[in-house]
Amino acid sequence: MRAELRQHDPFVFDDPATGKALLYWGSGFGPIKVQELSSDLLSFAPLSKPIDLVDVVRTEDPREYRRLVEGAWVILRNGWYYLFFSGDNCCGPRAHYATMVARSRSATGPFEVRDRPLYLVVEANERWNAVGHNSVITDEAGQDWILYHGVDRQRPRSKPTDDVNTRRVMLLDRLVWRHGWPEVAGRSPTSTAQSAPVVRRR
Repeated sequence: MRAELRQHDPFVFDDPATGKALLYWGSGFGPIKVQELSSDLLSFAPLSKPIDLVDVVRTEDPREYRRLVEGAWVILRNGWYYLFFSGDNCCGPRAHYATMVARSRSATGPFEVRDRPLYLVVEANERWNAVGHNSVITDEAGQDWILYHGVDRQRPRSKPTDDVNTRRVMLLDRLVWRHGWPEVAGRSPTSTAQSAPVVRRR
């Protein structure tokens, strides 16, 4: 049973509505899934089963980010569960990666995913490529921030012998909420100095 917890991009979420601990993972060209954990967090709860939440889009359209989905992260805000995820190719010469979001009234779905490009939280721009695989935090002022990695197009390698688009840098941007959906302003990474999260010294 414990071997089952070795999953792709695992994320544990304590659901305040039910008191249950949930494991999200995926996908390796399959759906992002969720399943309840046992109290020791080392195995799945007895009789629980994995639930498919967000599936891949099977298409040859190179613009589609959901040809692979991964990197689940969940937050609860105003009664909605927001499932952030990324796809479809984080690295290498064909890097094509962005952060997306779905939402539900339940931590175990069903989750609504809007049509492209409305599902986007942040995607590449002229400076930053392959942006995704995020975490979300809330600062002391109640502002939400997204941390994610991206490739600097001006320096896409750590050394000349490295493959292109493999030097990933951690980025931080503020999330804005529009009609109940989160995004980075303009759905584009910033490249200039910005205000920082509010952190109060204790």
